[in-house]
Amino acid sequence: MLFRSFLSSNRPLRGMTTELPPIGKTAVSTGFQAVVAEIEEREGFLNEMRSLGRGDRYEHAIRAEIAERVNQLRHLDELLNAA
Repeated sequence: MLFRSFLSSNRPLRGMTTELPPIGKTAVSTGFQAVVAEIEEREGFLNEMRSLGRGDRYEHAIRAEIAERVNQLRHLDELLNAA
């Protein structure tokens, strides 16, 4: 999927720490899965809008939301790998 290619780019995130917060690795993993689900939901919505001929109307906004969540995933991935 598209967001997996963003993850594989390994671009550094500015201003983010790699220390695991007190909430623990399980909570971070659960958060990671939730963000993946949000990305998939947005991709599904965008595909549906495209099939209805409305993709142009939503493309930019949805892509921006997906990019934001990909950054969240990168941060969560760093936290999981640092623990």
